[in-house]
Amino acid sequence: MNRSNLTKPTVILVLATILLLVPVITRDPYYLHILIMLGITILLATSLRLTLIAGIFNLGQIAFYGIGAYVLMELVTDLGISFWLGLPLAGIAAAIVALGLGYVTIRVKGLYFCMLSMAFVEFVRLTIIAIPFLGALNPRPIPPPNPIVIPYLLRVEFISKVPYYYLMFALVAIMLVLLYRIEKSQMGAILKSMTESEDLTRGIGVNIVRYKVLAFVICSFFASVAGAFWSSYATIISPESFEVWKSIMVFIVAVVGGLGSLWGPVIGAAFLTILPEVLRAIVPYELEPTFYAITLILIIYFVPPGLIGLPQVIQANMRKLYRRRVIEEK
Repeated sequence: MNRSNLTKPTVILVLATILLLVPVITRDPYYLHILIMLGITILLATSLRLTLIAGIFNLGQIAFYGIGAYVLMELVTDLGISFWLGLPLAGIAAAIVALGLGYVTIRVKGLYFCMLSMAFVEFVRLTIIAIPFLGALNPRPIPPPNPIVIPYLLRVEFISKVPYYYLMFALVAIMLVLLYRIEKSQMGAILKSMTESEDLTRGIGVNIVRYKVLAFVICSFFASVAGAFWSSYATIISPESFEVWKSIMVFIVAVVGGLGSLWGPVIGAAFLTILPEVLRAIVPYELEPTFYAITLILIIYFVPPGLIGLPQVIQANMRKLYRRRVIEEK
């Protein structure tokens, strides 16, 4: 059996075990908060995956993140619906919006779709502000998820960060598995073929618009679920959390991690979540943005495939150095 076929599951299993044991090792709210926010970033960045492999440069994920947050808020505060029912309902609500928006805009390509998606982010933010019952100007607290109860065995109440951590861990795991299965399915193969040659894909009878809209809807669903989770975790939300620049940052996370693999956005999210914490410890406060920007520029310039491709880039450079040394010795 190929060694790489054994290595990947082993690495995943080891990482999953370490992450599961984190609250056992430390219950420091600071570290748990960073890991929870990392999970949210992974959900958002990875949710872009299907649209990106279909050639859709979507900068509107944060709009669906906001839709999920406010739909869940309304469901649990005004309608008294359980968080566990509200979470998928928030995703479905965003998916319905994405379905309508997708069929109207998905035929627009390239830069123009980027502009439309950014405009949609601002439209959602301003709509939230304009609707009085959403309480954008007078936010109200969102109750925690209902306790998980297994009679005589278990009762989990969301009164600390530990249950939120494990819930986020579960959401990320479920999303990664689903996206992996989609990528390995016929739909994934069709989406990848669109990037190579959309005309050729259309020529073999594939409904391009249908598959692009489906990818857009799935990605919007995951982004909305992330927003719904975040609203319950944060307890207080405001429209300022759903601005255009945050949508751009989600896209940057995916690009820095690498678009060539499902794990690229995961690595990008981990790196760009930890980087500010490292800079905060070693760099003066006023210079943090400068060093952050320089790091991004260096990665994009020297590692075009993203961090997921860093081993290949290093290996290629080592080969060049070796060949040059051989030539010089001759």
